[in-house]
Amino acid sequence: MDTRTGPDTYQYTPTVQMNNKAILLTHVALNAASVLSFTPIGWLFTFALHDYKVGQFVLCLFLSLVNFWFVKNVSGRLLVRMRWWLESECTFNGGLASDIGSKRWIVEVSDETTPDAYTEKVFWWSLYLQPGAWTVFVIYAVVLKFSFFWTLCASLSLGLGMLNLIGYGKCDRSKERRRAVGLSI
Repeated sequence: MDTRTGPDTYQYTPTVQMNNKAILLTHVALNAASVLSFTPIGWLFTFALHDYKVGQFVLCLFLSLVNFWFVKNVSGRLLVRMRWWLESECTFNGGLASDIGSKRWIVEVSDETTPDAYTEKVFWWSLYLQPGAWTVFVIYAVVLKFSFFWTLCASLSLGLGMLNLIGYGKCDRSKERRRAVGLSI
């Protein structure tokens, strides 16, 4: 895992800090919308389509992807001052990839400003609750519905939520390690 800090890691202005409430609201709304799209509420939005199941599936995955992107690239960066990504290292021999699968987590944590406690709590609670809800939906789709179609939808959404949770968990551990090292000096 690579941890990066520095003056050019983040640039915060008063305008960005004023917009944090709007970003927090969008963060919570997208988390809720992606989860609720799997419930009968999602069925209501796709009822006008001929095959509502496909429409609900597409709506659910679309909202889960938008939520994943927004949490990873916008709300995590601006609300808790963290970001993460995976770098894949792949070597090519004669045009064929020979070493696929070696991945490295890159983590950035800003020390410039600390987010307010309320914003940070809402971010982390929604980050934990969303995969929890998807876990319940996967169990529901497997046990009660016994449907591959809905299990696939819930599992893909669960995977996206867990990827964000793991990435930001690594960021938080890096932040705690740096804080502990800073206190011991």
